[in-house]
Amino acid sequence: MMLQRISAFLCEPGKLDKDTLFERFLQQYASDKQVESEVKELPFNRGALLKISIKGYWISLNYLTDGIDEHLAKVESVVGALAPQPLKPYCELRALFAPDERADFYAYTAKTLEFLQGLPNAVIYDTENEQVIALTV
Repeated sequence: MMLQRISAFLCEPGKLDKDTLFERFLQQYASDKQVESEVKELPFNRGALLKISIKGYWISLNYLTDGIDEHLAKVESVVGALAPQPLKPYCELRALFAPDERADFYAYTAKTLEFLQGLPNAVIYDTENEQVIALTV
């Protein structure tokens, strides 16, 4: 039910703003056919919490201090845990990374998308601002 609501939200007219920095990052890492995005300007808050849904299973990502390699390693470990077996509907991962600049935040989010783009129905949801950032299809 959550994925249906998110899909409807992403399909609302005027939600894609091609001129934003985040959209440029998305275009760099994934084709428009693979990723849809809600790309309003996001106010950056240190330690912003993101949620990723893979095949209906939610993962929370709390970016604090780690670099991109450590971050992707943690995402990969959770993806690996989710892929072979059904787990409880909510799975939490706190990946420690919080960049000091907004551009870095978008770059890390785009790198996460690059990693996830082969998986269907992966959703990145910004819990701080209560909005979907991206959805893989």
